[in-house]
Amino acid sequence: MNHADENRSPELARNVAVALRFKKSQGTPEMPQVEKEVLAPEYNRVRGGNFHLASNARDQDFPLPGMYLRTAIPDRVDVIEQVIAEGDRVGLLFRVTGTHTGNFFGIPPTGRKIDVYEVALLRIVNGRMVEGWFMMDEAELLRQLGARMPARKDGRIVGKDDARAQTRHILRAIEAVLETGGAHLSDIAYNMIFIKRASDYGAVNEVYKEFFPGAAPARFCIICELVKPEFLVEISSVAHVSTMPQEGNYLRAKAANSP
Repeated sequence: MNHADENRSPELARNVAVALRFKKSQGTPEMPQVEKEVLAPEYNRVRGGNFHLASNARDQDFPLPGMYLRTAIPDRVDVIEQVIAEGDRVGLLFRVTGTHTGNFFGIPPTGRKIDVYEVALLRIVNGRMVEGWFMMDEAELLRQLGARMPARKDGRIVGKDDARAQTRHILRAIEAVLETGGAHLSDIAYNMIFIKRASDYGAVNEVYKEFFPGAAPARFCIICELVKPEFLVEISSVAHVSTMPQEGNYLRAKAANSP
């Protein structure tokens, strides 16, 4: 797919070329050399694509999925669907495809095919990447694998049976996503809140006011069953980011209460 855009400035076009070269080299013999050339010495991988699964696996002695998950998914192929660029940032939307034949952060091989979305936000300065932030649709990944978050030895679940703790965890995660995209909680246009129990509405609202003390964005709240039995709250937000290109100036962030 051709991701060229004749309206991009030379600097933006160069940044896009750097981002695509980095992405397309993964899993190839050229990858080590390309990384030496495009990653700045101070490169900071702020967030990994499988942040929740990786956090859950920490200190659990689960087999590692390998660099770029290629031990867990040896035939991984990424399909880049959209590229946006503004200032020193490049955003990539791509699909991760392949076959799950190795341990994936504690999930035994299933032999199932996967096809899930991931987003990358990359900051590029003077032709080199200085920062990378990645987020895969982990909930969809688990659905396609027919798996659940692997049980930890300590049995830990964030905010188990505590709607306040889960709401706080979710809103902090959304805040982090927005800040990475150059936005803030004040840029949220509206929130979609899903709760499992009507009795938790007061607790959720109490924490909500901590994060939105003034004029809060529009919202609705639905009582329903959630993706996992232990989840009490899920929140999906849509924010307007004025610094993004016109075709992509809405940033969507969704979070549940995984570790």
